Parts: sequence; C-alpha cells; structure tokens
Amino acid sequence: MQWNRFVKTVPRKGRYSTKILLSVRLTCILTICACLEVSAGTYGQQITLSLRNAPLRQVFNAIEKQTGYLVFFNNELIRNARPVTLNVKDISLEEVLRRSLKDQHLEYGIVEKTIIIKRASPPPAEQPAPVTEEAVRAPVTGVVRDTAGHPLPGVTISIKGTKKGTATGANGRFSINADPGDVLLVSFIGYQSREYTVGTDTDISIVLRVAISGLDETVVKGYYTTSKRLNTGAVGTVRAETIEKQPVSNVLTALIGRVPGLDITQQSGIPGSSVTVRIRGTNSLTATANDPLYLIDGVPFLANSTNTVPNNFRQQPGGGASPFNSLNPADIESIEVLKDADATAIYGSRGANGVILITTKRGKAGDSKIDANFSKGFGRVARMMDLLDRRQYLDMRYEALRNDGVAIGDASYAPDLLQWDTTRSTDWQDLLIGNTAHYTNAQLTLSGGSANTNYSLSGGYWRETAVFPGDFADTKASARFSLNHTSADQRWKAQLTGTFLKEKNNLSPNDPTHNAVTLPPLGMDLYLPDGKLNFAGTAFANPLAALNQKYDARTTNLNANSLISYRILKGLEFKVQLGYSNLRYTTLYTVPESATNPVYFLGPANRAAEYGDHTTETWNIEPQLTYDVRFLGQPLKVLLGTTFQQSTQKGSLDYGSGFVDDALLENRGSAQAVTSRTAFSDYKYNALFALVNYNVDGKYLLNLTARRDGSSRFGPGNRFGNFGAVGAAWIFSEEKALKDALPFLSFGKLRLSYGTTGSDAISNYGYVSLYNSTSSYYPYYGDNGIGLQPANLANSDFKWESNRKADIALELGFLKDRILLNTNFYRNRSSNQLIGYPISQVSGFSSVPFNLPAVVQNTGWEIELNTTNIARRDFSWTTSFNITIPDNKLIDYPDLASSSNANTYVVGEPLTIAKLVPTLGIDPNTGVMRYRNRLGDTVTNIALLGVADRTVAINIGKQLFGGLQNSFRYKGFQLDVFLQFSKANGRIWNVNGVYVPGYYGNLPQYVYDRRWKGPGDTGATLNKLTQSATSPAYQARPRNTDDAAYASIFFARLKNVALSYNFPDTWLKKMKILNLRVYAQGQNLATFTNYLGMDPENQSASIAPIAVTTFGLQVTF
Repeated sequence: MQWNRFVKTVPRKGRYSTKILLSVRLTCILTICACLEVSAGTYGQQITLSLRNAPLRQVFNAIEKQTGYLVFFNNELIRNARPVTLNVKDISLEEVLRRSLKDQHLEYGIVEKTIIIKRASPPPAEQPAPVTEEAVRAPVTGVVRDTAGHPLPGVTISIKGTKKGTATGANGRFSINADPGDVLLVSFIGYQSREYTVGTDTDISIVLRVAISGLDETVVKGYYTTSKRLNTGAVGTVRAETIEKQPVSNVLTALIGRVPGLDITQQSGIPGSSVTVRIRGTNSLTATANDPLYLIDGVPFLANSTNTVPNNFRQQPGGGASPFNSLNPADIESIEVLKDADATAIYGSRGANGVILITTKRGKAGDSKIDANFSKGFGRVARMMDLLDRRQYLDMRYEALRNDGVAIGDASYAPDLLQWDTTRSTDWQDLLIGNTAHYTNAQLTLSGGSANTNYSLSGGYWRETAVFPGDFADTKASARFSLNHTSADQRWKAQLTGTFLKEKNNLSPNDPTHNAVTLPPLGMDLYLPDGKLNFAGTAFANPLAALNQKYDARTTNLNANSLISYRILKGLEFKVQLGYSNLRYTTLYTVPESATNPVYFLGPANRAAEYGDHTTETWNIEPQLTYDVRFLGQPLKVLLGTTFQQSTQKGSLDYGSGFVDDALLENRGSAQAVTSRTAFSDYKYNALFALVNYNVDGKYLLNLTARRDGSSRFGPGNRFGNFGAVGAAWIFSEEKALKDALPFLSFGKLRLSYGTTGSDAISNYGYVSLYNSTSSYYPYYGDNGIGLQPANLANSDFKWESNRKADIALELGFLKDRILLNTNFYRNRSSNQLIGYPISQVSGFSSVPFNLPAVVQNTGWEIELNTTNIARRDFSWTTSFNITIPDNKLIDYPDLASSSNANTYVVGEPLTIAKLVPTLGIDPNTGVMRYRNRLGDTVTNIALLGVADRTVAINIGKQLFGGLQNSFRYKGFQLDVFLQFSKANGRIWNVNGVYVPGYYGNLPQYVYDRRWKGPGDTGATLNKLTQSATSPAYQARPRNTDDAAYASIFFARLKNVALSYNFPDTWLKKMKILNLRVYAQGQNLATFTNYLGMDPENQSASIAPIAVTTFGLQVTF
C-alpha cells in the first residue's frame, strides 16, 4: 500500500490536522521499526515467487497477496529501485524482503501485520579500532535447526551491539566472524529469538523453538490452505508431534479428547478393535449413517470397509476390526477435523457428518538424513473389577440358599458348591485378562533434497500382543514414499505419495472378559493330567475352550496419490489430483475339537471353519482451476473443480464343516460340506464445486462455497443435489479504535457460517429390485433346483437427506497471544431422513428405503483455551484445555406414536435416550424391588411389565467431554501430560438378566454390599439374594431396562504422559549425529471415576483399554 494513496483518502474536512496527525503516527511507526532488527510477529509465513526483472512494487503486491500483510511505501522512495529477479519456493517472508531490498539502499520494519519500507540508514563512519578488531576475528560456523532437527534457511544471525550479521543458507548453515565472548542474536520469523554466547568452539549448533502464537499455522481446508488467523470455518488440527507421543496403533485413538466437537469412543482394549467417531453429534436416525468422511491425502477412505460383506461376515471381538489399524501413525503429518458448513460444504453430500483430513508426511529440502526410532513397552488391563473373594462368594451363595429355604443338596443348580473345590481360590481376572502385553515399534526414515526436488522414504514395524492366555498378536509392516518436484521456473509442480501396510492380526473371536468377571472364585483345574482341557463333565464351561477358537485377520492397504499443477498465467493455476486406494481384508475363523466340551463333541460335524475375503477399491480424480487476483486492491481467490469417484466393494464368504482333523481346518477343500456366498457393490459419485475467498485488509473475510453432487445410490431424477455455504469473519482486533482502547487484546475475531450439506448414506441399489440365487428343496430332474428370490423391496423415489448447519464463534488472544480463547456455538438440523422404513413382515421384507420427514437437531458449545504460562529461555509451561457441551434433540417425527419407533424415541428428547421402567425402591420387609407400571400401579413381577411400561426417559449420550494438556520444557527435557474427561448417564452395573445376585456366578463387591440383608433394612438398593427361579426376588430381579440400573457417571483418564530428553549439541558433535532423543510414553495410565464397573467409557463386558508404557530411542544422522 502506498503512503501517497493512503493520505489521499483522508476526508477533506480537517484535512490539514488529520494529515499532520497521520504524519506523526507514521513517523512513530518508522521510529519503532528503526529500533527493530527483526519482528517475531510474522509467525512462519512462507512465500513462493517466480519473478524476472519485476518492479519492486510487484514484489510487494505478491507479498500482500500471499501473506495478508500490508506493505507501506512511498512512490518516490522506490521510483528508482532496480528490478528484482526471484525464483524461490516456500522461503520465509524475511528472506524475501532481504533479497528484494539487497543493494537497493532500502530497509524494512514490521509492526504487527504491517511492513514498512524506508530508506536505509547511512553506514557509520569506519573507525580504525573496529576495523582492526574485525580483522583479527575468527570465523564461527554452525547450523540452525528447529526442535525436530530440520535445518532452517534464512535465519538472521548478528553480533549483539554491532551491525555485523549474516543469514543461514538452504542447509541451515552460516558463517560469521566473531570472538569468544561475543553474543550472537539469532532470530527467525515464526520462531522464538535467542542469544548464543560464542565460546572456543568454531562449529556450533543452535536450536530455535516455534514462537508462542499459533494463529498463523497452516490449516488445511479441503482443496486449499489458510491460516488460523484468516480461517472462516470451524477446523480442529492435531499435528504429528502430538500423535508421535502416543503409543497407539489406531491413529484415531490419538485424537480422543483433543479436538472440541470430536467424540471418539474406543470400543475395547483388544488389539485392532474399532472406535466410534461422531463430529458434533448424531444427525441421522440410521445408526450406520453418522460416520464422517475420511480422506487420506485427498483420497476417500471408507470407514466401514471391513464391515459385513456379505451380511454374516464374521467380525473380530471389540466391535470388529477398524480399517484405521491399516495406517501407520508415524506416517501422519497432520489431521484436520472440519466441522461447520463453511469447512465441509465444499465436499457436498460426503461432508454431512463432518470431514477428517489425514495428510501424510512429505519430503523437505535439506541435506539427506536418516531418522531411526525404536521403542519397546508393555501393557496391562488398566482397570479390573472389584469382585467377591472366595469367602464372600460362599457367604453369598449360602445366604441365597437360606433366603429360599433350600439345602445345598436340594439346589436345582449348584455345581460350584458341590463339584468345585471350595477350599481354593481362583482369580479369573488374573488368569484370563491379567497377562502382560508386549509392544514393539520401529520406524526408519530417509529424507532430503533441494528446494526444487525433495523426497522422503520410510518403513515401519509394529507388534503388540494380547493380555489373554495364548499366542495372540497384531503385527504390521508398512512403507511410505513421498516425492515433490518444482520446475526451475516454478510453473510445474508435482507431488507423489504412496503408503502400503500389511497387517496380520491373529486373535480369538471371543473376549474372555465376561468369564473373567462371572466365574466363581473357587478352585477348578483348567487342564486334566493328560494336558487336555478340563470340563468336569458339564459342571465347568472351561474359558480356555473359547480361546482355542482362532480368528486370523490379514489386511493389506495401499494408498497412492499424485498432485500435478501448472501455472498458466500469473495467478492462474491448473492442477489435477489423482488418488487410488485398495483395502483387502481376509479372515479365517476356525473351531477345532479342543474348543468343544467332549460331552457335546459329535466328531467332524463339530469342526468348522469360515473363510472371508473383502476388498474395497476406490478411484478419485479431481481437476481444479485456481485463480488468485487482486480485486479492488484486495486478494481474491476463485476455485473451480470437479470430482469423479468410484468405489467398488466385493466379498466372499465360505463356511465349511465336517473336517476329519484339526490340521485340515485351514484348507476349505477338506470340508465335507461348504456353503458359499458372494457380494458385489459399486458406488459412483460425481460433483462440480466452486469456492470464492475474499480478504479485505486482512480484517474482513468472506468465503463462499457451492457444490452440485451426483450419486449412484438414488434413482433417475433424484441423483443430483445442490449444496453450499457462506462463511464470514471480522478480525476486529485490527481496528485502530479497538487497538487503542484494548491494548491487552492482541487478537479478536468474530466468525459466522451457514450452509447446507446433504447425505447419501444409504446402501447401494436401494432404488432397484435385487435378487439372490437360491436352491430348492424339491428335486428337479434328479437334483435340487436353482432359482432366484427377491432380496429387497425397491423404492425409486427417495431423495437426499439434508443437513443445515449454523455456526458462530468468538476467537480472542490476550497479552501478545499468550492466552488464546475460542468459544463456538453450533446448531445443525438434519431433515428428510434416509431410513429403512419398517413394514409388515407379511410382505416378505422388514423395511423399505424411505425419506422420513423427521428433524434431528444438534446444538452445542465448544470452548478451547490455550495459554503460555511461562516462556523463558530454559523453561516453558503451556496449557491447552477444551470442553464440548453437546445437546441432541428429536425436533419432529410425524405420527411417531403409531410408528414402530414409538418406544424408542420421544419428540423433544435426544436420540440417545433409554426408556426405562420406574422403580420404587426395595420393600424393607420383603427385600423385593417394586416397580410402577404405566397405570401407576405397584408391581413386583417383571413378567407383568412390558415395553409400554417404560415411562421414564434418560439420556445416555454424553453431556460433556474434553481434554486438558500441560506441557513443560526444561532445557533438553520435555514433559507432556494429557487428561481426557467425560460425563454421561450410564449403567452402574451391566446387568444382563442371567447373573441374578445369589445365583451361580461371581458378582461385583458393590452389588453384594447393597443387597437387602433382612427385615427392616431401609438402606438396601438391590434385592435380597436368591438362587431360585420361582422366588419373588427372582421375579423382581434387576434389569438394564430399570431406572435403578442407571446413574450419572463421570470419569477423567490419564490418557497420555510423554517424557523425553534431547541431548545437547556438544554431545551430538562428539557423536557426529544431528539429533539424539530418549523418551518414555504412557497411554491410559489411570482412570478416576465414580463408575463401579470395569470401564466407564464403553460400560460393557469388553476388556478395558490397556495401560501401555513404552521406552524408546530416536537418533538422526
């Protein structure tokens, strides 16, 4: 921006006094700039330029367009400036200015978001003494790196108290004449400046840390990038340094509690188990239609790829296998979570439930280097149940017999008292889930290259075992490559990335946790003298038998992506992104003879095996045209593009039985009978999209997106839908009046967005009639007949589901961004619900695809606070806190009372309600639970209670969740502590209606403590003990459908602790390496909760998350 033009805009009235005041202010700014060697306010801005003999004014315009900074200069000052030739990529703003002004007799200063060009100060007259002093100075060489060990080009280095200075080259190295005792001032835009005292070493290494503020960190928003400062949408980011501190095999578990609005629940502690992911709540009545869109380097990744194809495809325990186990967390550079309409509308229907962008690591310019990282660790179940011991268990059983007036010998079922050894104790939790799991992780990376061409190659290995008895393990090997090239004239660019992972997960299909918490704590031998499993006739269901069933899952995952771009004209760029992914999942499930009680073993008929094979293949092509121009003097970005996507899923399932020997189970040809099923599904998607982004003075931001989607899941006439969004932001902290009035406010932004996204989250081919092949039981020409039968009831009229999203946020920074506070309120409304509408079974089908005019609303508050508590040279302490308070509600459901969901949903209540029978407490005289039916009558027999009597609705969805991180740095030490927390209503005891207190089987300690103990007991909350199915206590037994089984549950989990030490440069020089780090990491180390079960997060009989501790070494050379 020219000073002349700025002055001319002053209103005519009072122009002389205004000009004088303006001149004074500009003079003050220039005075400040003259005192500044380097400003730390530009926060790592990177610039790419290709100019030949360009006027200096053109350079300034390019800087404004790429950074959002304003450049002030006087026309007369640059009138005679020499043309500039620059051909640079991703170098710092400071370096661009330094090169552009070299030998121009000009210099610059930076005040916040303003760059001021001024005439260079005349050099001081040379004095003989300084010249003599300089002549005897010795050169000091060295390298400047960031905390990850990467060299930093363009770093300014000067001798304190002098004007002597230099800058680092492309490899981060520098040379300067300095004497011992001189202090080097080291500064770089976006990093904390530091001082270094020259000693006797002539080759030194200096490490710079990222500056306090993260407002100018790069944020990926689909097809373009921006910064946190200029972002108009709701985007959460988790970077590699956070992921790498967590010893996890599923990268999604590394996000738990770290992004506001992102709710991730780990289903089990079993290796490779799945997770449930929701972004800002549940939008659809169809449970499988609420997953977000995942993209890996721009290629869609189907989250349910390993689900049932065909429908009875067996899953491993823990909710099935998660496809994200087929990604190496060490390959991830960053993960962006897009939440509101402004951020997701560019993805149209695919982004209705939010978008998760996963970006893998790229090569970086610099000398070739090798980074090796190795760790070993161990894990145990983080939380065990507090169960009855042997003496308490026997007391419980005897009390139940007394309550029923039954002798031990007359009990209908008491093998524990008659056939087990009541004098010995067995800790089944320790035997079945108390083993130590072992972890091994090894990563090797080679990277380097020039500014135009750089590369990265890496390989990884991961192995973890289970806490069950037996040889169970999850083993993965991975490889990754990245190649980036830019032509010499900066017009052509190409990026190639590829990842491949192969996994072998051999587990039991059965989780022994249920047996571990319910088997009597008495003596029973697991093995007979001959080494076979002991079943004691039929008195003991040996839990090791179920573990002898084997489940071998093998996964291969290939992801490849290329991005090729060409700059046609200044500001006009064409690029095309090509993506391919192939995920194959094969399984082998076997039931050997040893998995069955010999009493029930019927020979080969009991030996069985199941063979599954499922492949998902996806192609994605996205041509794009981007135009960056200045409109009315301000930067304007226009993006046009199209998407072509095809995803094919195919699967087969063979079930074999009648094997004559266990050794033949893996060979399906050895089965006496084989039943086969196959399935195929093809999905095609096409879209046109556009984006317009306008930035006025770095204060007023506007972002418009539009998309027209076409999906093969809809019938002709309904396949296309139009979606779009508008996002706007006002950075009010850049207003001069507010700057003067609120000097402590370093950043302030008001952000709003509104838009519509769609959803096609239904099965393929719902609009056409499908048929399955079948065989007839009636002979036809001497053989069974083969025919076709209808597989579905088609509906060609259903249309897109619609999700309208509104978002408003206030982002504040205080005390030079040492305190950053973001407060966000959202409201999403999903309508025209795509469901399988229940119909009468008389039709031969249970449902038909249908648009239900129901409306589901999600609102909530997201609060995020980041503070830099202490920032000193040798010590720093930062804190990050986030909390989400969601509210889900069914706004409308026409004719709900007459629908099949009348007992599932309530208008005005969340989708996550549990409808329960109200309890009236324990009768103090009889010890029997009393219930109230829908008529208000008291009932003590649950057989008289039906679904209609569940008149109490309790929300079992999360009421709040979030996380708290504290990071401490002292010299080379780094300590990070992360706490995850959540609050929800849940079951205080996972009652399943079988293990009634007093029956055969162990109980939690608190159940025993809360039982009715005798007449007049008014403090009891559970029935008296019973072992008879005809007793009144049994008829009033507790169930999961009673409100007494639920309570408010809060937990805080020590999710991650990471301690590391980086060895000092003096050691590294002696060892001739670039970096050496040792570390210890812990995951799920402790849980603090009022929940009385095993795991407050999933509240099931599955194994709790494993507490993992690892120790590692990382070296770079």
